[in-house]
Amino acid sequence: MSSTAKAKTAKLIRTLIDFFSSIPGSESSQKQVLEDNIAWARQEKRIFLKQSLEARLVALHLETQSYRPALGVIDGLLKELKRLGDKLILTEVHPLESRVYRGIGNFRLGSCWTGKGPGGSQMILDKILSGVLDQGRGCLIIFDPQEEDALYGDAIKTIEQVGKVVDSLYAKTVRIA
Repeated sequence: MSSTAKAKTAKLIRTLIDFFSSIPGSESSQKQVLEDNIAWARQEKRIFLKQSLEARLVALHLETQSYRPALGVIDGLLKELKRLGDKLILTEVHPLESRVYRGIGNFRLGSCWTGKGPGGSQMILDKILSGVLDQGRGCLIIFDPQEEDALYGDAIKTIEQVGKVVDSLYAKTVRIA
């Protein structure tokens, strides 16, 4: 296959794997074929084919609920995709990563926890907790409570007073006009 065009080779391999995946009970054989093809693609330096085959291997591991091997494959794949900046495959791989972590029972709270304040999209839970729900990673990022000082209250009062002044000026201009 080394002498054929890269696109034709990739399409041929993907087509054969698609046909192979329709055979019931052949998951272990499919995994072996995918691993062999990934090794071949790595040897031939066919990066995009290797990445798509690794994504399929992760999906197959998810189907068979073998999460630990999927985790090993997906970690390397994500590092490579982030390094290359391939957004298209990243959008396919991030949900797979989320499903792998959900299958393991680890929602990656350690990597999601931040003590920074709320950003653009925030969620206030019963005025006790504030955080952001990160659906891509499957976790809730809780923010550290922030103390309100006297300056904050004074600033709010000033803004309210300025609002009243603006409203009264608007009412006067409406009467004049």
